[in-house]
Amino acid sequence: MNLRRIAGLALVTIAMPATAALAAEPAGYGELGFDVGFADLDSRLANESGGRAAFRGGYQFTPVFGFEGQLFALYADGIENAYDPGADEVTLGVGMMNFVLSVPTRSNVVPYVLVGAGRARAEYDAGWFENGVDDSGLAWQAAAGAKLYFRPARRMALRVEVSRLREDTFEDWKTHYGFTAGLTWRLGG
Repeated sequence: MNLRRIAGLALVTIAMPATAALAAEPAGYGELGFDVGFADLDSRLANESGGRAAFRGGYQFTPVFGFEGQLFALYADGIENAYDPGADEVTLGVGMMNFVLSVPTRSNVVPYVLVGAGRARAEYDAGWFENGVDDSGLAWQAAAGAKLYFRPARRMALRVEVSRLREDTFEDWKTHYGFTAGLTWRLGG
């Protein structure tokens, strides 16, 4: 058998299911959503784990590629830290621009991965009568998750995500892990 024939057959064999899968996921729509969850904070920022809350909005250009903006905060109280020994809570606010790669499926579950870059601001609060300290720096994240659509119309979904955030506040790169769940709504499309 000719090598060109084998290559052509392999290409058609791969392209047919991929084309059907791409046809199942729409493109050209916006999304808005929020999520809440758990954050495992780096011990150099706080000795406690805390909460995480996020708001996100974006646009899905093709069935595979999308872009989103994300604002989120990680929070812990009752902490001990090296940067402000008198502080009893820390808040890490982050703004990100994420590039999203979705895996189109015919089912109501759409897995995705994302990478993003942005800015982080860490703030230690020492209470009502004392000033805390804060610092800001660069941040990036990588995450994987899935959108579980409630109905075939795919207008609203439960979104679950596991993430790894690196940020450079107080002149030290720290790593935080998060697990979140939330809701997302599709706009247009």
